[in-house]
Amino acid sequence: MIGLAKKIYRSLTERFPVLLRFRINRMVFFNAQPLRMNLRYWTHYRRCRNGYRNEQLPADDRISGAIQQFHKNGFVILPPQNTDLVRAIEERCDQLIQANEVEITPGIEEWMIHIKYCLKNVPEIKKLIGPETAAVLQGCFRSHFKIYSATLYRIIPTEDKPNSSGLWHADDFPPGAFKYMVYLTASDRHTGALRVHPRPASRRLARAGFFDRFAAEKFTDLLSTGWHAVEGPAGTGIFFDPRIVHRATPPERGFRDVVAFTLIPSMEPWHTHISRIGENVSREYRQMIPADPARD
Repeated sequence: MIGLAKKIYRSLTERFPVLLRFRINRMVFFNAQPLRMNLRYWTHYRRCRNGYRNEQLPADDRISGAIQQFHKNGFVILPPQNTDLVRAIEERCDQLIQANEVEITPGIEEWMIHIKYCLKNVPEIKKLIGPETAAVLQGCFRSHFKIYSATLYRIIPTEDKPNSSGLWHADDFPPGAFKYMVYLTASDRHTGALRVHPRPASRRLARAGFFDRFAAEKFTDLLSTGWHAVEGPAGTGIFFDPRIVHRATPPERGFRDVVAFTLIPSMEPWHTHISRIGENVSREYRQMIPADPARD
């Protein structure tokens, strides 16, 4: 099947210009990754799903409803699970920021302050994936998953024009790579809540030709309507497909602290993987996505 897909894709792209090749890839996989990468991830994802086929999902209406919401909209909002844990992580986050154990990207997103080596400095963040959350995530994946990378950061008000993550965009992620975020502070549209275009709207934007965050002017009307601000109290979780159109938003007041995980399918349970890898999932040790999703 993969050989046939490559053959069809090659025959199309040999007959048409590079621009159309790019567009075909965008319309099929909703990213700009090479075909080889997309097929590698797609194959791995199928293998993980096949290995998970005999696992039973919990017979819980809340969990099944959350899974349905994710498949419909490309994101699902999960209520706080452990407020004491969230409060403790937030206090530790504040201590590390006060101690200047942070880094920023000079000239780009200086309003986004990252805690250094988050799994080393705040190992408790892995506990944010509790049993109920893990059940939802496994149901959405239809397979086991693993934390490929983790980051802990604060966003603060800024007078700079939006750039990079602050612009409407879809992450260049291959099939099966998703994100899970947990607010450590209460977040609304005034204090930096994430904005998302649900999956149907995101696909309309893709079909209309929206791919480049730096060339969004002609899509202003489409981008300015239909988006959703992901608001919630401290501890709110957001599981989403990063290939839907979304953007970070600097707060108008206060700040927003958040833990963000990049998750990919796995043949083993996530807690087995994190026990082996430990603090090496901190962002400093990772690329945005691995070249081979089957490797640690």
